[in-house]
Parts: sequence; structure tokens; C-alpha cells
Amino acid sequence: MFPSPNHLIRRTVQRFAASRRKVTLLSLPNDTLVDLILVHLCVRDILRLRSVCRLLYELTHQPMVWKRILRKFHLPLPPLPPTTRYSFPALSSLEAERLVTRALAAEANWRSTIPKAYKSWRFCVYADILSMKIVPGGKYIVVSVREGTSRYSLMLLVMEHRVKTAYPVAKIATASKAYKIEAKYMRYQTEMGIMITYVQREPKRASDRMAGIDVSDYSEDHAIDYPVPVRYELNVIHCPLSAVHIAEDPRFPPGSSAYTARIDAQRSPFNSVTTMRSNTTFDFTDLDALNGAPYIVVVQGRNILFKNLISRNVRRIRVGALFGYEEEASEVLPNVRFSVAFVVSFPS
Repeated sequence: MFPSPNHLIRRTVQRFAASRRKVTLLSLPNDTLVDLILVHLCVRDILRLRSVCRLLYELTHQPMVWKRILRKFHLPLPPLPPTTRYSFPALSSLEAERLVTRALAAEANWRSTIPKAYKSWRFCVYADILSMKIVPGGKYIVVSVREGTSRYSLMLLVMEHRVKTAYPVAKIATASKAYKIEAKYMRYQTEMGIMITYVQREPKRASDRMAGIDVSDYSEDHAIDYPVPVRYELNVIHCPLSAVHIAEDPRFPPGSSAYTARIDAQRSPFNSVTTMRSNTTFDFTDLDALNGAPYIVVVQGRNILFKNLISRNVRRIRVGALFGYEEEASEVLPNVRFSVAFVVSFPS
């Protein structure tokens, strides 16, 4: 037996030697194995220990083992929903282990000569998918769908449901096809949730709308000469994570009568934040927080609009022909400073 530098292990070995019992690795107390031995093993060795015996299988699933690795982990981790449910103290053993192993697998795959997809998911949402946006971290996906010929809606899918792999947990109807979707975790009115923006379009004249003219089938990626005048609408909605977590409760399996009754008793998780209408298209949209306040950033031609989603103040920046730009604001905001960076490349 090699002498151990740790006095706790040495004292345990001496106690077993005094009792003339055979000393093995499994003879050590569980706390000693977890706190003094597993800390010196790499992730691959910890996973291999699970095939040795049931005791080591159980010990390598302890949350402390993986949370200790997370504290010293050097690779980037996928972002988690910013709620207390996914805070470090509340992470389960499975969630902590999944963060570590997925980060290692992604790093190894990315550095390999030929990166490849090890797994693909196929699931049905029972509608035609028109576009989608993955919320940072990959736990949720916002999907624009069409049901039938003229019924459009947005769906929020949870990708790691404990009962089902992918399952829609929320849905909101839209007047026409939703496109240019953006989604990000943001706080709105003291509540953390998923902020979603999308653009929709419809005929400008009421007579054309009454006639049933639908412009949703036209491409949104190209300049289109529409048969009728068109107007555009940018919508911003917020979905609190507290409402989404109700639909994720594993005690109520999706599709069961208990799940249906629980969901029917809840109000819609989507809250309207703001709407912007225009006769010209919205080229680009983005969401961000400036000085702690949520903003929607919109590009229309040479105009860049910053709208505060709390105060509703709008600041407009007009970009010049090459380097110059002008600013104008609906209200002076002394605490918010905007900067625009231009990257120009010239042919060699």
C-alpha cells in the first residue's frame, strides 16, 4: 500500500489495518471517494468508473462531482435560461453532467479534421414550418408555422422536455405569416422571459384585405413588386419563463388529461410589448439591453431605429452615403449613448 499524503485516507487505512480487514478502494467511506479521490480523475475516467460496480455508478452521479468540475471548467458552456431554476445551486446532477460532456464533445468535434453530426432529431409539429429561430442555448425554438392554407401562428417548442424530446408548450395566432424572427432571453417589467420579435405584412388598403388578397406567400428575402400596396408590422412579444416552466412540469406528461387541464387553466403566456407599423419593409431587427433597459433595434434602408421597450422612446440614426451619420431623437436620453461602427472593404 502506497502512503497517502492525505491524512483522512491514511487514517481510514490505519483503522482498517488495525481491525485486520482487507483494505480495498470500496472499503473507503463514500465521502472519501467523492471528496478526495474523484476530484483527481478526468471526466472520461469518472464515466468509466460507472461500469465497475453499482456503488461507483451511484457516486459518479452525485451533483457535487459535476458541480466541482463546472467550477474549474475552461471550455465555453452553452447558455442556460437565466432563472433560479437553472442557477448553479439548483442544477441537478444530470444537468451539470450534460453541460460538461456536451461542451467536451462539441470542442472535440469542432477540432476534428471532419466535424460531423452525431445525432439528429426528427419531430412533427403537425403544421408547415415557414421559419424558425433557436433561443441561445438551444433549449427553446420559436417556429413560424402555417396550418391549412391561411392560418398562421408562432409556436414555442421546448427541446429537452423530460418526458418528450421536443414538444410545443405555447402558441399564438398571427394575422399573416411571421418572418424575420428574433428571440433572446430578456427581462421585461421585473420578469425574465423570452423576448420575441417578428414581422408580418398585409395589403395596405382595406378593400384588398376584404377581397382576401394574401401576400404571405411572396418571398421576404427579395424585393417584390406586389400586385397591391403592402404595409408592414413589427411585433414584439414577451413570454415569461415562469409560465413556460408550468408546461414543462414532468409530473404532468404532455398529452395526458391532467396536462391538458393544467394548461387550459393558465392564461396565454405571450404578452404584447410593442408594435411598429410602416409602409416600407423592415430590413433587419435585433434585441439588446442598453443600460439595463430592453431595446428593439430596427434597420430600414439608411435609418437605424432604437426603441426603448419600457419608456417607448425612439432614437433614429440616419447613415450617410459612406461614413457620416446624423442623429435625431423623439426625446433626449442623456443616460443612453449610441455608437455606430462601419466596416468598409475595398476590392484589391
